Amino acid sequence: MNPLHIEKTNNSPEVIFNPELNKFSIKGESRPEDVQNFYSKIVKWLDDYMNELVNNNNLQPLTFDLYLEYFNSASAKSILSVIKKVSEFLEHKIPVTINWIYESDDEDMQETGQEMSRYVKTPFKFTVIDV
Repeated sequence: MNPLHIEKTNNSPEVIFNPELNKFSIKGESRPEDVQNFYSKIVKWLDDYMNELVNNNNLQPLTFDLYLEYFNSASAKSILSVIKKVSEFLEHKIPVTINWIYESDDEDMQETGQEMSRYVKTPFKFTVIDV
């Protein structure tokens, strides 16, 4: 499957999904004008990729890094949809690590990650970075 790469803008995060390396990341700020359109492409790509892995019985571990410096309320629901889709990989016995990366002085982002982890019933690995 082809990689997915969406360049970072002032309003949207960089998305790099590299199936060859089994590494996937979303990094930056999320407040795109058309949130639905931006994230629906990501969810569709993940769905197609999951189906490809299942059909090929490819159960290699995957790593998803989420380092969101900021996201607005409109983005929150869509980001949760992405995380739900990633969690579905586990239902197909595909090992997944979700890394929630946040800055040391950003307790709100830490709490948001904890809430999302509880909501999707999938443990996250929390990584603090110093700024």
